Amino acid sequence: MKRAIAALACLCVCASCVNFTTQRWPKPMRAAGRDLPPGDQALHPAGPEEVTLLRHADPVSYRPAETLSGIPMAFYDKTRRLTAGGSVVVAPGGLAEIVWPDGSSISLSSYGIGWVTSPSRGEPLFEFQEVTRARISLRKAGAVRLVGGAILRGASGPYHLERQVDDTLRVHNQSKGLLFVEFREAQFELGPGQALDLPLLGVGGAPVDSEAGFRRASTPIALDLRGDLQVLEDPNGSIVVRSGIAPDEPGLEGLQDEREIRTQGVRIRLEAGEQARLKPFLGRGAAGANAPASVPSIAPIPEPSPATGSQPTLPASPSNEKSANEKTAAPGELQAPLPAPQTSKPELLGATPPKHR
Repeated sequence: MKRAIAALACLCVCASCVNFTTQRWPKPMRAAGRDLPPGDQALHPAGPEEVTLLRHADPVSYRPAETLSGIPMAFYDKTRRLTAGGSVVVAPGGLAEIVWPDGSSISLSSYGIGWVTSPSRGEPLFEFQEVTRARISLRKAGAVRLVGGAILRGASGPYHLERQVDDTLRVHNQSKGLLFVEFREAQFELGPGQALDLPLLGVGGAPVDSEAGFRRASTPIALDLRGDLQVLEDPNGSIVVRSGIAPDEPGLEGLQDEREIRTQGVRIRLEAGEQARLKPFLGRGAAGANAPASVPSIAPIPEPSPATGSQPTLPASPSNEKSANEKTAAPGELQAPLPAPQTSKPELLGATPPKHR
């Protein structure tokens, strides 16, 4: 009996040595070991550039570079100096202005958050994190990163930013020069007095560079080409892309995978001897804007005439052909002017002439 008790005691001691713990089952949860996303200190490191912060209306707070909390500006604080990596927070009702040594300035009102970045590291002049209304004035060519990642480039000002109710950002060029906005694959040019509404997408609006092997064509819309493709001019406003190799040339097996067009989320692959006609979408208020948009059409390239050896031309469209009833005047013959359209004044329903006593 004593031997059994001693053996049981030895087993208990050995079990306690193997699974020794002061916690009950189950054991405490362990961390998954995943790295946390980079914080503001990593995304906005300090830089050598210095700016002046002006407080025009309360409440305004600032956050120096490489710090973790903001500092509200008291009623007697009118100016503060910030370096690259610092931020400015304007609460509803506040108004602040950031001034650079060259005279450029950015003002934030209502509600906004912005970061002073470092152009010496290849970054823009300023970066908006949140904005309700802002005013940008540049004294020389510079860039500003908008909410979502889009890039605004200009050399004058003022440029006005305003957040819309439908989650869009309106960019208004109030200067006498040109303003360029880079939004994903597209680049917009705004003249004096023109405005542009940018959607605030979940994936962001940062400019997207062309992939390896693609080249950006100089067309009104963003058009990336790969392979021996050529862009032709079309008087109807369409964009025609054709392959540059004749279809009967030997050794072209497998090259159709290298001829590719990417534009506005569409991918088109052309074989040797084909061409694609792209018709841009019509804007609101344009004629035929309610009509369904046509898909890109692919047509073979007309072969050159063996007698004359002329170059292939684009197929004629119905808009270029003259109607059979259209008449042209002979040389030296004058045509009668067209009759002026008859217009009638609209009548008010139920309106009666005034009565005089």
